Amino acid sequence: MAATLSNVRIACGLLALLLVGCSDDFDPPWLITGLRVLGVQSTVLEDNARSRPAPGETVRLELVTLAPNEGTRGAYSMFACLTLGTSFGGVAPCEGSLLAVAEDESRSADPVIDVPIPADALDTAPQFQMIGVLCERGSIAVDPQEVDPANLGDVQICSDPTDPGEIFFFRSDIDDSTATNLITTFDPDAVTIAGAPWGEPNGGPCMPDDGRPRVTAFEKVEIEIGGFSDDDREFFITTTRSDDIVQQESLILASFTTDGELERQFSAIENEGDTSTSFEWTAERDDIPAVGLVRFMFTLRDGRGGFDSVVRELCVNPV
Repeated sequence: MAATLSNVRIACGLLALLLVGCSDDFDPPWLITGLRVLGVQSTVLEDNARSRPAPGETVRLELVTLAPNEGTRGAYSMFACLTLGTSFGGVAPCEGSLLAVAEDESRSADPVIDVPIPADALDTAPQFQMIGVLCERGSIAVDPQEVDPANLGDVQICSDPTDPGEIFFFRSDIDDSTATNLITTFDPDAVTIAGAPWGEPNGGPCMPDDGRPRVTAFEKVEIEIGGFSDDDREFFITTTRSDDIVQQESLILASFTTDGELERQFSAIENEGDTSTSFEWTAERDDIPAVGLVRFMFTLRDGRGGFDSVVRELCVNPV
């Protein structure tokens, strides 16, 4: 079963992210207007090339977040446990005692939790999950262990009423001796904009000669992400009632930005010979020009727990 990550942003009593598209008032899901969880980096501490732990190993789960301003951190609380599988929306009951708990309201550290998988875990459950809450402003007003997934609309996550907060969860298989999953990675040198290399962000506001790409308000540019090969997509076995089926991973690229308009959010690397994908970004949204520093995050998932991300920045000049 694939690893999954879900976010629930609660605003005005609605499950905003789950209901994206039901109202013209909602921002598109790729638009980052505040601190957002965009993924979980899962790394086996005993073998940092793998994303899924085996019994007796410890897996580190790091929240990957993006905000309009670099360095924005939130208060967080999260826990991990064994689970038999999915119930409501991917959140399932815990089996046995908690494996780990992590919380920090000081905003002095990035959200991370180390989860030790018991040596006899597979005797209890085939999967583990992590559930947590994140607040950009104020303190956490709810215990994630007491959240009822069926009644999320009634939950006030953060003490600051202007912050809807996020409830997030991550669920993954525990590997046995016949199944492993390597971490999916980007080639950071294969990210280009308007045909030119697009390097790591410099940090700080836009300044003359800071090395960031420059575009003009309302301008449309092409973003290309490449460096992929067929070898990046592992083969794995899916067991059915009648047979074992050999499949090859598909890589899903998701794009996020703090301003402007993306041509599309998702791209798939799934066919033989797929080496790159490209899409357009426009320095305006709803006829309002983008302005100043614009941040981007591109995430890559293999659907089996492998995850990677890169951040890029550009500056928009007025017309």
